[in-house]
Amino acid sequence: MSHTLLSRRALLGGFAAALALSVAPPVQAAPAPALVRRLVRALPDPAGARAVGAAYLRAKPAEADAARLLRAVAPRNPAGADVVSLRAHLRDLRARDFAAGETIRIGARTYARSEARVCALSVLV
Repeated sequence: MSHTLLSRRALLGGFAAALALSVAPPVQAAPAPALVRRLVRALPDPAGARAVGAAYLRAKPAEADAARLLRAVAPRNPAGADVVSLRAHLRDLRARDFAAGETIRIGARTYARSEARVCALSVLV
């Protein structure tokens, strides 16, 4: 009888573990480091970008997630994106953000949200 009880416990334990895993949030994949490095290199002033990125993260601490930031600013086809095409992509994002009023004031300057997010990536990775 104790053998049946142990089997039942093992079965219930296994079921509980499977249930817990099925409702657990998915593990976030780390951001693509090569793409992040290329995006940061596309910025004209890396040291200034880190300062802007740090200020942005202080103002928007909920955005301190590199994978989320990368999804927000990455080009649709990142595999073949070189620095020149990434600069054009960032200019397009910046123009769209300003047109939509998606800006943030940091110090004496106003930045497009996408621009500030790329700067934040330079701090996070």
